[in-house]
Amino acid sequence: MKDFIFVSEVDDGIKRHFVRRNFGLQIKTYNEIPSCEYISAVFDDGSLDTKTILSLLNKNFRVYTCNFQRYQKLSIEDIPIAFLPHWVDEEVFYRNEKKEILFDCFCSLNGNLELKKAIEENFNVYLNENKLTKEEKCSLLQSSRIYCHFGEKDEIAKELLEAGACGKLVLCNKIPSYQMMDMFLEEGVQVIVYNGVEDCIRKMSLYLKDEQG
Repeated sequence: MKDFIFVSEVDDGIKRHFVRRNFGLQIKTYNEIPSCEYISAVFDDGSLDTKTILSLLNKNFRVYTCNFQRYQKLSIEDIPIAFLPHWVDEEVFYRNEKKEILFDCFCSLNGNLELKKAIEENFNVYLNENKLTKEEKCSLLQSSRIYCHFGEKDEIAKELLEAGACGKLVLCNKIPSYQMMDMFLEEGVQVIVYNGVEDCIRKMSLYLKDEQG
């Protein structure tokens, strides 16, 4: 089997998954990449320049990036690099139907004080304001009916995927480059998007009453 070359020491979850599935995976800089006959794909951490990426594409390599802003910029320039989002750590995040439900909602709000106050006033909620281990986060997700997320970064947070892996209904705000979310998550299927505090509270109330919905 050909090797996948990861042009970085950055671990976006890719190394763990490829190794677990017995794919060949080497960690190299671009200058260390062997001849093309040994390569199936290149994962770029953002260090490759446009000329190098075009050279790899012309040799029929698949070139991936985990940075959406970089993917978007290169797409505008008609450079067909592929985007690979964060992957979920399947060994930690999983649905556990035997887990006792303790909270209406587990929230990651990243400083949105207005939304924080509204959710605390209306629901039995666990608000995450500390750094959690993966195991702690999984346990809290499994103990909650809904996961609510507010993110200021222009990216699909990995917590959305982790909550989905735990079988939770996921509420989140729209990110600025909404087309990114549209590419990977189907609204109303993998995620429920809210617009502002009132809409978030309304949708959370609705789905807590109507689990079938």
